[in-house]
Amino acid sequence: MVYNHSVALKTGGGRLIAVQLSLREVLIDGSIIQVISFSDRSEQQLLRQLLDFEQQLLARSLELIRHLQPQQAAATADDLLIGIISMPQLLAAAHGETGRIRRYGGALSGIALQLLGLPAAGAGVEQAELRRQLLRLAGSLCIQASRDSDLVARQEEDVFLLLLPGTSLSGAGQLASRLLRALSQSAILSGAQARPAGACMGISALRADEQSPNAMLGRLQGALDQARMAGGNCIHRQP
Repeated sequence: MVYNHSVALKTGGGRLIAVQLSLREVLIDGSIIQVISFSDRSEQQLLRQLLDFEQQLLARSLELIRHLQPQQAAATADDLLIGIISMPQLLAAAHGETGRIRRYGGALSGIALQLLGLPAAGAGVEQAELRRQLLRLAGSLCIQASRDSDLVARQEEDVFLLLLPGTSLSGAGQLASRLLRALSQSAILSGAQARPAGACMGISALRADEQSPNAMLGRLQGALDQARMAGGNCIHRQP
């Protein structure tokens, strides 16, 4: 008896096919008959390739999680408590909202806010706590100033993005002004002194001919860069 012996068959066109040969004897109606069968191994090879690919994807995902985890760990507790979402969630919402606007019409705008005057990272326990309190204050004010349909995410430790469905560029400008005023009127106590919060902001909106939010998000970053160069408490618009 031969079972699953690896051989190669050649087609009329000369193509080789890897198969497994099985040869056995069976008794049928009192007669012994030799039965020869072949099984194609291409399906097994394809399955093995798919499993290898899946393992590679899993390894890459685990490596990405290990890379991102230290950066996200410090902000996760405060962000979850305040109501700030992750950047992937905001980007997914931005793409979904853009698709809805292209189908039914509407407006979409955004604000990029960077908090200024933070104590330097690693400047000691007291300064680290002050830095955290100022960041939490900025995040809380972003949530309080926005509507239920708006989304707030943390792009970097000191940069927040607000996605504003149904809001034009002028509406985003009004919200940015209110946020700036609220920040300037807020402060965190540091010892016996009050530490005021300051910020710079960039705003932009989805254009009528844009099919994705990527260009708008790029303009937001450019507007924030311009506001940062102009100095504290500045709002820069990039239509």
